Amino acid sequence: MASVLLSCGRIYTVEVNPQKISEARLNFEQAGVSAKITQLAGDVSEVLEHLTERVDFIFLDADRKAYLSLAEPLFNTLVSLVVYLFVIMPFLIAMSWQISPFG
Repeated sequence: MASVLLSCGRIYTVEVNPQKISEARLNFEQAGVSAKITQLAGDVSEVLEHLTERVDFIFLDADRKAYLSLAEPLFNTLVSLVVYLFVIMPFLIAMSWQISPFG
């Protein structure tokens, strides 16, 4: 995503696991896209409380049990599109998307 992002665009990632944050940072650097990515550390519900930017696209891959509690904070941040991922079984992935005129 970051490699095709417009120069004015930005990607935000939210991760609570410090090891995954470090691994992702290394991957972003190796791919040459780290200047386009802001890594936010912490639980997504807490991070969303402090996020002031409006976003055009959200890819949500969190614990499914948290999706409903995240809905309002995500929609308050969102301008247009949410994509969420359900891993139903280790080999079966279902994706859903919604385009709405938030704003």
